[in-house]
Amino acid sequence: MGPIGRVIEVEGLDNFLAIVSSGSGLSKFEFVKWDGGIGYVEWVRAKPSVPTEVPWDVASKVPIDEQTSIVVAKVRTFEPNPPKIGQWIYLASDEEVEELYFVPPERALHLGHLRNRPNVKINLDLNALVRHLAIIAATGSGKTWTSVVMIEELLKKGATVLILDPHGEYVPIKEKVEEVGANALVLKAHSEQEGDVLYKIDLSTVNTDELAFVMGIPKNASKLRGALEAVRQIAEYEFSNSQNPGAYSLERMEEVLLAIAEASEFARSQGQFSSILKRKGVEVPDRTLNVLWSIVRKGPDPAYDLLKYVEELKSLGVYGTKPTPITSFLRPATATIFNLSGIRKEVQVHLVYNVLKRIFEARVRFMRKVPGENYPYPVMVVVEEAHRFAPPPSEENLWTTGMLRKIASEGRKFGVFLTIITQRPSRVDQTVLSQCQSQIIMRLINPKDQEAVINSSEELGARLASDLPSLRPGEAIVLGPIISKPAFVRIRDRVLDYGGGDIDLVSEWGKASLVLDKLKNLKLDLEKFSELLGMPLTPDLVERAKGILMVEKVYLAKNRGKIRAKVGPCSFVLGEETDCDPAYVLAALIEAYSRNVLQI
Repeated sequence: MGPIGRVIEVEGLDNFLAIVSSGSGLSKFEFVKWDGGIGYVEWVRAKPSVPTEVPWDVASKVPIDEQTSIVVAKVRTFEPNPPKIGQWIYLASDEEVEELYFVPPERALHLGHLRNRPNVKINLDLNALVRHLAIIAATGSGKTWTSVVMIEELLKKGATVLILDPHGEYVPIKEKVEEVGANALVLKAHSEQEGDVLYKIDLSTVNTDELAFVMGIPKNASKLRGALEAVRQIAEYEFSNSQNPGAYSLERMEEVLLAIAEASEFARSQGQFSSILKRKGVEVPDRTLNVLWSIVRKGPDPAYDLLKYVEELKSLGVYGTKPTPITSFLRPATATIFNLSGIRKEVQVHLVYNVLKRIFEARVRFMRKVPGENYPYPVMVVVEEAHRFAPPPSEENLWTTGMLRKIASEGRKFGVFLTIITQRPSRVDQTVLSQCQSQIIMRLINPKDQEAVINSSEELGARLASDLPSLRPGEAIVLGPIISKPAFVRIRDRVLDYGGGDIDLVSEWGKASLVLDKLKNLKLDLEKFSELLGMPLTPDLVERAKGILMVEKVYLAKNRGKIRAKVGPCSFVLGEETDCDPAYVLAALIEAYSRNVLQI
């Protein structure tokens, strides 16, 4: 192919201007070559050669075409070797561009293809992930899609991947993970979740400040925090005498708090208070007794109030005396999704802090051959919604921020790596973000977020950042050690599923309309339903049943003439006595009638 332009000005060591043929079809981000180099087009502008002082009635008659205008392109070189003025430039071939981005197959992670060259595959360098990765994009731009593509590629390479998932969006990965030759498991953050392994924390490793934070005790609640510290000192004392880890359990904490509350009600002096506690099997060390008595001598309220916090924490089923072994949830060629949905932020933060601390320390022990819990393979930690766990100091000071900083700065030495995902980089700790030397940046509109990305990246200048708002969903600028040259990439299709994408309103509200139509057209025999229910049907009861049908699935199974129903939390046999809310029973009756399972 012949030349498409000619160099007219060299602006610096890595860029130049060229006049190009208007018929070349040259566009932004296209690749051009010259004798001795290759680069990409930063911008293309058409400049009419009609003088600006020509009046409109004359200019309007002059055709603006190749005869009366020039097309100028600015080219950014990949190496500091610009061409000389007058040199010809040519369109680079797909093969020449592909060579720019070559990665050996054993290290290649297939991300997608070049935005302007759909035949040029873009592979990222697996080994470059040791310097961490950030995936940054506004909501709806494809960041979760991109992260799932990266997870697929990592699993194909046998990676151990832990995904910190605040909303349970990554749980559907399990459904198709075998298609990429790997495994997945869901690590549960509370006992009521569906999943494979419940994450448990050893309370003996949790200090009082952590426990108060997890319980949600306000910082200014000095009596509650004092009572908690006293109970923990009692646990330490009991453990030192018995070596029984049950001394630290929440069950034992409840027993101790009840004993303190009862002793407080009857005691009239510190000595009497101590004696009553001893009779109840609670030995209080001298250094603790004075403080504890000062807290509850006017009444047991602090103990009872603290008991409520303990009961709530106990309901999660996470805090006990035996931690979940790391090998129960970390494995090679496996994506472990830590499903943190449905729990308070304080608990989320503490679970993330605890698991990160354990993984980091396990890798340090393995690398240094130190006894204790260890893990023999490098770990990639994917942090979704990173601004939740690593906010800047101006917003919040969380333990997770410190832990992520530690991994970002030291993890490379011990084989713990980060993939940070966020839609708000301006709300992510800059130390953590700047340590992610590789970046996949998608559409960003907020100027503060653009500035934060520019500040954290050595390669993303203001010129490239100005293109971020115009990127379409699924398009990204890829920078850093993970790729040999900056690239504008179209992310490939994924195999694995995920939740949390945009809702199809037509489909979802359409489903609701179908249910409404069914209820409108259903001729309810209220007298018969009342008889089956064993009580009169009030308007309130009927409307509650309809509401349940709108939001709950009704499961029906017919066996030996009986119809078993399950609606929400209720399971019962139609026509038989049950303690379930009558609205659930009526909903099941209506559903059974509409499906012709029940004849009335």
